[in-house]
This record gives sequence, C-alpha cells and structure tokens, in this order.
Amino acid sequence: MTNSPLFLLRQRKTYQLLKWYVKVAVRRLPKVSKFNIDQKPIVLIHQMGKVGSLSIYHSLKADYCHQFDIYHTHFLNALYALESDTQRRDHDWQIYRQNQGSGLLPSDFYDITRIHNQLLVKTKQPLKIITMVRDPISRNISAYFQNLHWIWGMSNAYQEKSIPELAEGFWSQANHDFPLEWLDREIQDVVGLDVYAQPFPHDSAIQKLTDGNHNLLIIHTNASDQVKNQALQQFLEIEHFEVKRLHVSEKKEYGAVYKKFLSEVKIPEWYIDKMFNSRFARHFFSEEERQKRMEYWRKHPRSNM
Repeated sequence: MTNSPLFLLRQRKTYQLLKWYVKVAVRRLPKVSKFNIDQKPIVLIHQMGKVGSLSIYHSLKADYCHQFDIYHTHFLNALYALESDTQRRDHDWQIYRQNQGSGLLPSDFYDITRIHNQLLVKTKQPLKIITMVRDPISRNISAYFQNLHWIWGMSNAYQEKSIPELAEGFWSQANHDFPLEWLDREIQDVVGLDVYAQPFPHDSAIQKLTDGNHNLLIIHTNASDQVKNQALQQFLEIEHFEVKRLHVSEKKEYGAVYKKFLSEVKIPEWYIDKMFNSRFARHFFSEEERQKRMEYWRKHPRSNM
C-alpha cells in the first residue's frame, strides 16, 4: 500500500541517510577491527583539518610505514559525533571522503567509538600524537573551499557561484568556531592532555606534551619546514624526515577562485576580533604575531560582502 507507514518512511530523506550510514558503518567495521596495535608503534596524526597534516601523513607513510602504524584522523570524540545532527555528520564524512588514502576516516558515532577504544583505550603501548595549529581565519576559508561541493550541493560551485555568493555562503554555512573548539574537544576530552595548561613556545612554534602513554607534538604552521622536520625526527626518534607539501589550496581546481576570494572579500572587524581575541589565538600566537595577523586581515580589500 502506497500509504503505509513504511512506504512513507522510505520517502523521507532521513530514511535514506540512515540507510546510507548503516551501509558505510558495516563496510568500514572490518577495517577498524584489523588494527595492528600490538606489533608496531602507533603514530596518530589527529588534527582539525586544513593545517597541512596530509603532507606529514603521506610523507611518513611513504618512508616509515614499515616502522610505524600511521593513522590520520580529524574526529575521535564519540560524544561529539553522537550529539551532532545528521547534517554535521554528513559534512564530516564528506571531508574524509576527499582525503583518499588516509589511514582512518571515521564517518559516524559507531566508527569513532571503535577507533577511540582501539587506539586510546585498549592499546597499552605508547601512542605518539601529532597535531597542528594555524591562523583560524585562513584555516576556515581553506576548509570552506575544500567543502564547496557539499555546502552548495554541486560539484562545480566554484564555477557557478559568484564571489559575493560564495562570500555569503562562507558567513552563513561555515563552522567558524571549529578551530577555536577543536583542541578542547578532540585533544583534552579524548586524550586527556590540556594544551592550554602550559605556555606555548612561540619562538620555536613547537611543543611536546606527555601524559602517561600519550605523547603529543603540537606544530604551528608558522614553523619553518626545517624546524618541522627536525621536530618530527626527534619526536619519532628517526634519523631523517622531510615533509613533502600536498593539497595547497591555490593549486587545486578551485585555486583561481580561491585566490580571487581572498583578494576581494572583506573580513569584518568583528570576525577578526572574534578569531584573534580567542583563547586559541592568544595561546598559540605571540602578542606581536597576533597583532600582525589582525592587521593583515584588516588591510584586505574593502569590497562589499
């Protein structure tokens, strides 16, 4: 009967999404259950996205996959996944699907819970975690362009939408608080390390924190490649390492539009203040760096949004 409750339910988008999530979860569970947690040291590159982490991940995979089990994640907080609505979880999954080849790409509460248990609870061996921080405005714009196809529901939004339309989408659709909250939610709540408990060494732009078996390396994108390489060598206790750059936004298919967006769109004063007067920015940027970045965004072209 076309009017049966089951028929009506099947017509609902929520049913289709639920069906898809279950399919994804079932397909991915065998991968999650095959962690080699007792054979090689684990390196977890756990970060907020759009901070240059894939360059580190792929560089390590290329040269040290025989020595470490290397994984790449953005989310391990199961409570966050459970509380997130369907739209946000779908958004998160789109980010992961773009990062083909990454070690772990959790898409929902069940995957994230199992990954969390395997990597952070069941394993008894030391876990080396690498995370990165970046100018939050730059990070948010980069993340927005990375996900244009999902936000606008079309694969070529960067071609179909004008700069003013893309700007409106940025202000209305992007999760602007994401970089300000990520370390609390995904490092302190999940790993148990409070990154704000100790001053960040702005001169080196590198910090190491330890809590039991969990060793955390924080890398600021301000650090030079040489400093990053040396820090990773010391942290992982390897003789040689060189980060090979990947995923530079200007070089992607939407690169020209991305550059035009940066050159034409005005960043309002309220947004600059919100980002750089946040606890995140005050901790990871020196006062001089913070003022320079604020002035940089203030001097951006004054076109109307």
